[in-house]
Amino acid sequence: MRVKFLRDELFESEGRNQGPLYKAGEVHDFTDEFAGRWLRRGAAVEVADEPVAEASAPVASEPPPIEEEAPERVAAEPVAEEQIRRRGRRYR
Repeated sequence: MRVKFLRDELFESEGRNQGPLYKAGEVHDFTDEFAGRWLRRGAAVEVADEPVAEASAPVASEPPPIEEEAPERVAAEPVAEEQIRRRGRRYR
């Protein structure tokens, strides 16, 4: 059964103040027994099942073509290489 929570509810399944938090406005699918728990407490209302998303999803077009060659790497600037070399001397 699908239910929508009307207020924040903490299901203390893992001890006092510990467990999953169901926030107001969230929709969850539960077994009828578990959903009944929230319906009886007035914390949730039953909602109709929504149509399957696949039926309304747009059909994907073909992916863009893959470039045959990767662009060449650009060499580091000479200034940067010189700085690296100087630092290397300092730490030897």
